[in-house]
Amino acid sequence: MPKPKHPLRLIRAATPHATQAAFAAFLGVPAAVVQAVECGKGRMTPRLAALIRERTGADDLELLRGTDGAALTLSGRRYTAQAFNAWCDSPRQAEERSRRESLEFAHRAKWRQYLNEALPGRGTDVPSGIELVSVEDLLTPWQSCEFASGPAGTWPRMPASLRQLTGWSPDLGLPARTRLTLAVQVAPVWNPNAPPPGFSATNADLFPPCYFTVATGSGGCRVAAAFWRALCREHAIDSATGRPLREAPTGSWRGFFRSHADRCEPHAVFAGMEREESADLQGPLFSDDGILCGPTGDELADQTLHFLENYPGDTGSPAGILLFASLEGGTASALSSLLLARLRARYPAVPVMVIGVLPLAGISPVVEAPWHIALAMQAIRRHASLAVLFSNDLLLAQASRVWAMPAPGYAGVNLLIGECLGALTAPLRFGGHDAAPVDLATLIDCFPPAIPGAVPVITGQCWPLAALVDRRMKTISLPWLMLRALMTANRAHSPDPRAEAVAAFVRVRLKQGPDWVAGDQPPLVALTGRTGPGLHESASLFGPSPLIRRTLKRLARQAREVWAIENAALACAGMGVTADELRLAIGELADG
Repeated sequence: MPKPKHPLRLIRAATPHATQAAFAAFLGVPAAVVQAVECGKGRMTPRLAALIRERTGADDLELLRGTDGAALTLSGRRYTAQAFNAWCDSPRQAEERSRRESLEFAHRAKWRQYLNEALPGRGTDVPSGIELVSVEDLLTPWQSCEFASGPAGTWPRMPASLRQLTGWSPDLGLPARTRLTLAVQVAPVWNPNAPPPGFSATNADLFPPCYFTVATGSGGCRVAAAFWRALCREHAIDSATGRPLREAPTGSWRGFFRSHADRCEPHAVFAGMEREESADLQGPLFSDDGILCGPTGDELADQTLHFLENYPGDTGSPAGILLFASLEGGTASALSSLLLARLRARYPAVPVMVIGVLPLAGISPVVEAPWHIALAMQAIRRHASLAVLFSNDLLLAQASRVWAMPAPGYAGVNLLIGECLGALTAPLRFGGHDAAPVDLATLIDCFPPAIPGAVPVITGQCWPLAALVDRRMKTISLPWLMLRALMTANRAHSPDPRAEAVAAFVRVRLKQGPDWVAGDQPPLVALTGRTGPGLHESASLFGPSPLIRRTLKRLARQAREVWAIENAALACAGMGVTADELRLAIGELADG
């Protein structure tokens, strides 16, 4: 059976410009463009399809598909020489030309607006160097997120465009059963020939699922606050006032914020902080009703659930909950466990992702901290849908060695956790090239447990892209960068590449694509060489890790040592558990 002809070839044959060179001159493009499209060596870009539509009256959507072997007019009829003659110099062609010119004028005006906002008082010359970086930083909130997940053995059968957009390559070399998840957050780049960011509607849900964060204790609340600052930055919301920095926030922002007067208010509740510690949360960003201070216990848990059930506005019932748990402290850890059990009882079908930070190695100032962690982990394994545990030791070392933070402390660690969680939740908040954002249940399914029915326990770690590449490289492709990120995580054993699942979430800017024809070449990455959270140049890796398992076993060993020197019966009475229940929790902690 003969191969169908590309529609462009049939359209060209219907015009007086019979040769490829003549037709290219008629369009005003290089002859190689027409040749590449007709022989199948390149895909037509929307800009080229729109140009052909204007010049010939051909259906641009059919041209973009390019595989039907037909040639159609805008009215759906077969394209003929008569159709070409009727189109040329017709009122409809004049309307099409006028529409294109007015649209291009509006596009140029929007690009000039962004240029003036990033560089006030500057002229209209094309930015370069550090000026270009400033303009593209301004465009970051209009990012998209390409997302795909499946067993490594099924990736070769996924659509080629999806593999290309997510940076997959056969060189990844993972076991066929390993669940591989790739996500690429792509920020816009300066390209005055393309529609400017924010000019048209983004690929976002108008009524996305509603997600809440619940934070407990001082540690959990500080991590949650860092996470919300990262989300505000990514959605073009002022983290100090909650007001949008644009006409409206970007992405599917309504999944995490509600519209309240002229502000965007996070779906967040903070419970169990001391009143003086909550001063940093007071202000116009967060709801005052969601900052719950006072003694921990049933009353505070009831207030938290009351806030979730009666949260006003256009939010609806929670479709997912992110619980930022304090694991080390006694009362905060108990509140985390109590809230987790209450949330599971109140919302049995709602996925709950628990985020916790494991303490530094060594002797904790809280002698009974290993017991608190054992009880908290027991509650997580019984009631959570997914646990994301971060290592304080690893993040502190990484903040100094990789992120070049001077004398990093817990504030620096929280910034890195915010960077990781911002990447992990990006598929919930931003759509891709041809796909809407996913939901939390889909994201959790990316991490199947080692034992059926168990709760997956994973960790996260992030690197600046500048730390992954060799500056001497002239070009960096997206598949190479994705492979490099997985290899770096392999050397750090975070996550374990031999585990049941591994996920790479990369934040990049891609170099400007071709104007007329797109080939099968992988996208090229544009790097500024900067190092720092929030610059949209990082790679975050997630999955089960031997480091977390070793840390949990160490804490179980310390819990047994504390058992030998402390009055266990008295301590258990203070924690509201029996000695047998605590012993069982320590045993489960030892299992990793």
